[in-house]
Amino acid sequence: MLGSLIYGDGLRPRPGSARTTVLGGPGGRLRVLESGHADDVHAILVHGTPGRAEGWSRSLAEPPPGIRFTAFDRPGFGGSSPRRALPSLEQQAAAIDLILERTPGPVILVGHSLGAPIACMAAIRRPGRIAGLVLAAGSMDPMLEGRRWFNHVVRYAGGLAGRPLRNANREIWTLQAELVALAARLPDVRAHVRILHGGQDRLAAVANATYSADRLRSAASLRFQLLPDAGHFLPWRQRAELHAAITEIAELING
Repeated sequence: MLGSLIYGDGLRPRPGSARTTVLGGPGGRLRVLESGHADDVHAILVHGTPGRAEGWSRSLAEPPPGIRFTAFDRPGFGGSSPRRALPSLEQQAAAIDLILERTPGPVILVGHSLGAPIACMAAIRRPGRIAGLVLAAGSMDPMLEGRRWFNHVVRYAGGLAGRPLRNANREIWTLQAELVALAARLPDVRAHVRILHGGQDRLAAVANATYSADRLRSAASLRFQLLPDAGHFLPWRQRAELHAAITEIAELING
């Protein structure tokens, strides 16, 4: 995740015409960006670490036909609270409840990088609402997501690192243990699952995708698409393939 620590989620995010809303609840404040029509299939976009809703701005600006997008600043990032990191996958997934409360019907979750295990946890927590998962360059395998040298550097820097890097590092610091706990629950996922991974991903090895495919064996349907020439930043470099996967699940939901 060194690239995520350096660049954040989304290279050169662009401002767009998405509607901005701040939701409040017991867990605090959640800043969201929305595009599309209320009667379209709802897809919620979950960024990695660090990141912010604007990282999905290109998708928000041009949602596929029949798809409504909501992106949000995960807790600990952007305009969402708290100021500190919230490394628990369960607590991160619980924040999505604030969005689910505002919209009826089945929902698709799209998780990039660390957003993928958060999306899986949300599907486990709310099986009646999460009908589909798109896991893009997911960081899923605990054996591949241990601490690296740069995590120690950022930890040593403390407040000098700034909130995004500091909170991202704290998420990564405990991620391996969080993924171990998640592993036992992945067979509980019943949603439709589409896994996309780049063959040239140097930040989340392709083995993450095969790990996910093996453990999500109870999914309503599952397809793993390897993109041989792609790297880690699929939401910006392979948006067509990502949107196609979202649309495919939406068609299954609509029957």
